Amino acid sequence: MMQPVKRFGLMVLQTLFFIFGVYVHGGDANNQLNVTCSEYERNALLDFKTGLEDPLNQLESWKGSNCCQWWGIGCNKAGAVITVDLQNRLGLSLASQV
Repeated sequence: MMQPVKRFGLMVLQTLFFIFGVYVHGGDANNQLNVTCSEYERNALLDFKTGLEDPLNQLESWKGSNCCQWWGIGCNKAGAVITVDLQNRLGLSLASQV
């Protein structure tokens, strides 16, 4: 189970990405194959990833220049990240159990 502090931090980050995407870019989610995220957002996500434990390598797709194609990342038509959804589809935790 994810620690409460990490869960809260993840919820805050998701909310900020969503609000920023909706406010600045209209929040119109689109086919992610046709858009590319900014270098700033890509670096922010990679920095965020360093604070996570990923023993099952579920974030393995988090490489390359287009973070809009990474697992759990959603972008709008402008390429702005508007969602970060790291819910585990396998039912296993990204954080180690304490």
